[in-house]
Amino acid sequence: MEMPWVAAIAAVVLLLGLWLMFAGRGIRRRSGLGGGKTVSLDRITLTSARLGLAGRPDRLVKTEGTIIPEEWKSARTVRPWHRAQMGV
Repeated sequence: MEMPWVAAIAAVVLLLGLWLMFAGRGIRRRSGLGGGKTVSLDRITLTSARLGLAGRPDRLVKTEGTIIPEEWKSARTVRPWHRAQMGV
């Protein structure tokens, strides 16, 4: 007994997966999120004994062998407290 609908469903799932993958890249690019490999999402606390600071970045990303913390903000402009939080 042939089941052509199974092949049709598999094709639809494959196309949907490809579409989600490319749509996700576009969303990440528009929102300003970096590429690279995600090392951690909001689980690792970074500390500086010298500065007396501790914090959890939203994401740690590894790009070209370097781990970079990302802090996500929903505001359209950078506020003074955002700069203070990032230490810039």
